[in-house]
Amino acid sequence: MSVVGLYKDLQVSPHINLSYTEIFRNFGFTICELDQSPNVIICVDYLDARSFASSRESSALKVLIRNEPVVVLPRSYSKKMLEVFDKIITVGSSFEFPWPQTFPDNFAGYSPLTRTLDRQVFINSNKFSFVAGELYSLRAEVISSVESVDTYGKDWERSIFWKVKQLFIHLRRALNKNTNLTFRNLRFIWRRPLNWKGSPVDKLAVLNNYKVAIVIENSSTYLSEKLFDSFFGGCIPVYVGPNVEFFGIPEELVIQVGPTLNEIRHGISVAQALDYDSWRSKLDTWLSKSEVRNFWAAEGVFNRLAQHITDLASN
Repeated sequence: MSVVGLYKDLQVSPHINLSYTEIFRNFGFTICELDQSPNVIICVDYLDARSFASSRESSALKVLIRNEPVVVLPRSYSKKMLEVFDKIITVGSSFEFPWPQTFPDNFAGYSPLTRTLDRQVFINSNKFSFVAGELYSLRAEVISSVESVDTYGKDWERSIFWKVKQLFIHLRRALNKNTNLTFRNLRFIWRRPLNWKGSPVDKLAVLNNYKVAIVIENSSTYLSEKLFDSFFGGCIPVYVGPNVEFFGIPEELVIQVGPTLNEIRHGISVAQALDYDSWRSKLDTWLSKSEVRNFWAAEGVFNRLAQHITDLASN
């Protein structure tokens, strides 16, 4: 097997000290270079120009593993790219391969008596995208409009010049891949969070101070670690993202709302009216099930992924 792509040797997540190359090596694959005639070529997110050309010429089984939705990495969804591969797996967008979660040793958190119900926590960095379906602009709208939301994360304090530079970078990225565009980001470029608290050193420690979290995914097609961070921190999530039932997550654990400011305001009211102790008991019961941990934990997800590629290669 040859593992290629610009992200092949990066950690698969901040909490897992493994790259995809190491994951497949640990599963028993012999890792080689493209010029050594591999039977399988795994591309992680997208190919550099040299690997792209070499892969097109190879007769090996070619698999693209995407770890980001189109709003983040549009080039991984371009027609030119997709024509190269025999199989495409988008981690985080399907029930078969959900986003690999890192379960903390103890997610009980602090006593509910130490948590606030009157304020909501939001943890995300300031990001941009011009690809239709992005939810970054909704994040900016919410944290600059709802006074009760405490915002944590990087780059919210940045200057307007930094924001304009980022917008040009992401506009060029979207234009180059002929994606459907949105310019909603421009409506909120001047906005700042009403209550920015800086970048958290420990997300769970911050979450443990609140009963309600605002959780907005990158796009509505993709479920990442954000919802589970809220669970592990003991926060009722007011959630914008794909339908959680599609991923086997009990509907009663999530206040799922549409991607509008008014829906999120309503979701906050619903979350505040819940019996927190009853909700927390249901959450702890669900998270403690062995089948839940086996399905969502990183080790299980990557083992299923490696086994799936083994089966593909065998056929």
